[in-house]
Amino acid sequence: MFHVFFKNSDNEFEPAGYEDSGTATNSQELLTADQTIPLIYHSAGTMSQQQFNRLDPSQKEAALINNTITKKAKTTSNQTLLNQVIKVPFSYLNGDTVTKKHVSVTMPSTKIDPFITIDSTQKNIKGYELHAHISNISFHSGSLNQRYQNATNNYIQTHSEEMMLSGQDTDLRYSTQLFKLNWLRKNATSISGNTGTFSIQLGYGETTNVFEQMGNDNLSFYDPKASTTLNLGTVKSSENLVSLSLPSSGKYDFDLTLWAVPTGSAVTKAINKNTPAKNIRLQKNSVTADYQAKRSGILATTIPYSTGWHLKGSTSKLPRVNEAFVGIPIKVVITIFNWFTRPHY
Repeated sequence: MFHVFFKNSDNEFEPAGYEDSGTATNSQELLTADQTIPLIYHSAGTMSQQQFNRLDPSQKEAALINNTITKKAKTTSNQTLLNQVIKVPFSYLNGDTVTKKHVSVTMPSTKIDPFITIDSTQKNIKGYELHAHISNISFHSGSLNQRYQNATNNYIQTHSEEMMLSGQDTDLRYSTQLFKLNWLRKNATSISGNTGTFSIQLGYGETTNVFEQMGNDNLSFYDPKASTTLNLGTVKSSENLVSLSLPSSGKYDFDLTLWAVPTGSAVTKAINKNTPAKNIRLQKNSVTADYQAKRSGILATTIPYSTGWHLKGSTSKLPRVNEAFVGIPIKVVITIFNWFTRPHY
């Protein structure tokens, strides 16, 4: 069995493990993978919801590969892949090397743009994915007058530094008065400055990823977040700089942690430790599969959870596993798992 993924543009990231097949359909690149999580399977381990909740998002991603997350089953977690997820030491603005840093910046700033450096030559993270976890996010745009003064001061100081570096007396295009007028024209009647709209952008090598917070002026999409994780692509020994861009005017505060997450053969080995059900057949209102149970536990599925799913001959609700999917309780004495039906709407 293999799985396919259609890539619409060069700017779209393909899932880890997918490779270009060399063919295209309707101007979409066709990528394939021979190792993905099956529809129904028995994980190598079981992890309690409480233990799972203590993990960082990048650790959770690894834990889900070969653990079933559930509230009720006995915990016998498999930590082989999870133990390979590494918290990456880094330096912020060439400061001390840390694994977590509180960043506090007021923008615009006349200081050097924020940046992070990592030791990308570490052998234990070569070929891993680099994740940036941003937590405890806070942004305050300040009053119109504060933003006006910050922008003006930044304009004046930036000009002074440019003239000093170039050896010129002044730039004929420089005009504080015109800058103030243009800034007020663009911002005085705009409500975007105090709606909570802002973004945090990170770049590593050729990869750029951004967290965008919609403001409360757009109630359809207003959902303030306190944390996010950005995928910065594959760690390369030739790249040790992570850029940080904070384009909105105001004060940013957040905590930053970097993680290196295994991909490729390490993930394939972890998936192979799971035991998939056999002869999976999909009908209109049911799924049929065979499974030889070697131990009691819960089969995991990649079927979105709904209370309407049930085993044949039973009206009992099936458990929720892995946060949002259907689980199937099994016992050693049960050798064949027959079929279960989906809810009718």
